[in-house]
Amino acid sequence: MVKGFAIGPIWIVPVLSALSHIFIDIRFMPYGFSLYPANVKIIMSLIYGIVMGGGFYLALSMLPKASPVWKLWKEVLWLFFTVFSITSINYLIRQYLFLNVFYIESLFPVTYFRFLLVGAEVAGVTAVVFEFLQFVMIKSGLQIVSAETDTLVTEGKTICVVGNGKNEQLVFYPETFVYAQSDGNYVKAFYFNPEDGTLENEMLRLSLQDFLEQLSDFDDIVRIHKSFLFNLSQPYVILGNSRKANLKILPLEVEIPVSRPFYLEHQRDMK
Repeated sequence: MVKGFAIGPIWIVPVLSALSHIFIDIRFMPYGFSLYPANVKIIMSLIYGIVMGGGFYLALSMLPKASPVWKLWKEVLWLFFTVFSITSINYLIRQYLFLNVFYIESLFPVTYFRFLLVGAEVAGVTAVVFEFLQFVMIKSGLQIVSAETDTLVTEGKTICVVGNGKNEQLVFYPETFVYAQSDGNYVKAFYFNPEDGTLENEMLRLSLQDFLEQLSDFDDIVRIHKSFLFNLSQPYVILGNSRKANLKILPLEVEIPVSRPFYLEHQRDMK
């Protein structure tokens, strides 16, 4: 779903950075591009763009998976370091190709500092816009607190919840459980089918508290509202404020209410 940042798939920043780099190289001709031979312009703009996009993809892939202790400033710092590293690599590639491939012994007058400055502007604009969007989302109450999941089942261990009815039980994998809702004297449990990923549900005759107690070994399954349990290992965001907040389950586009104590505790954990 997502890694270390709140929006996007992971390829958005690399692709935008690569395309913006290629466009600016061709349109505005920094780095002394106006002095390059035509074939060198095309080759170098493509190389710069590919290195920029690949560098950003690698950098974002190395970010830790999002968690309650994830901080926006860490990602900003990481992206600035990425811009510096990628631009330095592009400069070294330029020097090597000019001297050993294109055999241009007299390099066009672009100092390393100027090259670094222009490269930071090209890539930095994309990164800053991206981070600004995240800042706005976070300040508006949207928080990312989960990471991508590659498979529904990872350990092969099942949970068995026993209801009060005769021979009434529900068996599922902890990774597939999504949420449970109180419905009078019953609990309606929602979980993913491990074989095809479809969402299924089943009713059990017992209280929500009894349901939660049978899942006491699983710290990620918590009560977020008087009528709802949720599995915090599922991708989700919190919307709203302390007066009224909902939890949005990202794979399902489903929103369920959040109690004020849970919201406040969640906000404290995010700091």
